[in-house]
Amino acid sequence: MNNKEIHDTSLWARNLAALRQRDPELAARLEATPDESRFLAARAEDGSPLLCIKQMKKTWWALNHDKTPRQEAEQWARELGEPFLRRSHALLLGFAAGYHALSLFRLSGKDTHIWIVEPDTALFQAALRLMDFTPLILSPRVNFAVGLPEKTAAEKLFQGASGHRMRANGVQIAAPAISRFLYTAYLDKLADAISELLQLEILKFKTSEIQGERILDNMLANLPRILHGAPWQRLDHSAPNVPALVIAAGPSLDEAVEVIAAARDRALVIAVDTAHRILWRRGVQADLVVSLDFTELNARHFDGVEGDDSLLAAYPGVDPRITERYAGRTFFFDHAGDVRYETSASSFLQALTRLGPLGRLISYGSTAHAAYHAARAMGANPVILIGHDLSFPHAKWYADGAMQNEMDQPEREREELLEVPANDGAKVKTSGLYKTYLDSFALLIRAAGGDAINTSPHGAKIEGCVWMNLDEAMNRLPREKMDKAFLRRALLPSLENQRQDVARELSDLAESCRQARGELRRLHRKLQDLHPGDPTFRTETIRLMKLFVALAEKENRAMNLCSSLCSRSTLAMMGQLGSSSVFGGESREHNQDAQERLGHLFEDFERALRIHAERLEQCSKMI
Repeated sequence: MNNKEIHDTSLWARNLAALRQRDPELAARLEATPDESRFLAARAEDGSPLLCIKQMKKTWWALNHDKTPRQEAEQWARELGEPFLRRSHALLLGFAAGYHALSLFRLSGKDTHIWIVEPDTALFQAALRLMDFTPLILSPRVNFAVGLPEKTAAEKLFQGASGHRMRANGVQIAAPAISRFLYTAYLDKLADAISELLQLEILKFKTSEIQGERILDNMLANLPRILHGAPWQRLDHSAPNVPALVIAAGPSLDEAVEVIAAARDRALVIAVDTAHRILWRRGVQADLVVSLDFTELNARHFDGVEGDDSLLAAYPGVDPRITERYAGRTFFFDHAGDVRYETSASSFLQALTRLGPLGRLISYGSTAHAAYHAARAMGANPVILIGHDLSFPHAKWYADGAMQNEMDQPEREREELLEVPANDGAKVKTSGLYKTYLDSFALLIRAAGGDAINTSPHGAKIEGCVWMNLDEAMNRLPREKMDKAFLRRALLPSLENQRQDVARELSDLAESCRQARGELRRLHRKLQDLHPGDPTFRTETIRLMKLFVALAEKENRAMNLCSSLCSRSTLAMMGQLGSSSVFGGESREHNQDAQERLGHLFEDFERALRIHAERLEQCSKMI
């Protein structure tokens, strides 16, 4: 058969129309992809259509078994077994002519969700001219990631409804022999990207739950200081086109301090809390210090800093010993997790409407990101980064005088480091966490706009930053001194006049939590009374879940307030959505799993409601 036989317009039109319904962006990319002569349609010995690809020596390789492709693909899918075919979250690398995808789809149960990852857009386009794939394309349990870099393909797995399943259950990866041959390097990088993202996502949920109670305690302890301070949003757009130095505690800070001291009157100086003490001990005072971390350890960055005149920008969840040092001179901010400004990091601050909005900074979990965004939110331009090495040049982790240098950290010796491009054109070692911060810094810089200058000569390259020698960057600053009085003016008036309203709202929220907990306990007892062998089990669990949803809608402030203490049980439940056995019904074993999963959810919310009721009421009487 010649190359023209691959162009079956009716099959192509049918498949493309189906894809437009499921994934319009992919359909548009396929339409814009030119036909390629490296693909050829042929026939297997049993008459089935085949797709062949031209190799370097002008030989043609069939992308599926050249005798009985359907039979071979079905046997391959059966041999994957239960982990892929029943109640699974599966990833198929390589579409080839589509036989493996069709067999996996046909043999897997309705509770198995499939991601098809095909790195070659032109190959996927050619395959869609070969057979009718509309049942596969239109199925809500099948998704596609086509023609994407490894990391982007991995990120798609965490988007939308399938993201909950990904976080809760991970993914099983299957790659037929031809895919392992064509995409060996891609498969390795994809697996690494999935592993990295999965660990990060799971850690995020686990950490938020573990941290939630501590952050709540810190917020309640800091509430009187919030009332005595000012909301961050007063500084939004307060310094348009003013140059800013945003300083972190990376090794390159050592040689930069004297230069900063000479230039500090000509730019806004914003220090990450880890760098504040280093600067202070060498005679440089920051205008604004940014603090985000909730831990007691973070307070140690301020040890020995006495009598400084800096102002503080703090997340209300920081250790109260930090805000105590800056009483009456602190701007408080909530923080958003990423540039999309989705759900705020603090359900407590959302619930406390009488306090008013504080304003938000983007953090990605890093104080350095929040400090950078603080400069951008104020309108500063350019933003000059100092000490943001995000790597370990010359095997050094932090600048001299950093609190971390005073601690024994044996994990540094155990951690497997990565190599990333450095600003000097070489490679530099960094950690997995810092690599994540590098990537998210690039997203933040792109979203925030303006000019970003990185002055760390041997540090990691941050995409979106121009590298510039520190002396050259300082020479671009204005010659005249900068008037910084606007920072202190923005502290007044404080939020003291909201004190009584806030106290009443805390008491009201505590009562809502008590009411919700009482109703939830009744639902939990009914769940415990169900017997997994009862034929009405599934009907009853569905009814109880509907009552739980109704309770969440009725007491939405209380339930939203408590959600941060229930992330893992909520994730476990969300990860099963779309599964027919999420509420049991298929077997006694499924019923027991469903009862246990729903029981954990109820228990976690009961506990969270109790904690909030007790502590909110106590705080309302003390502020």
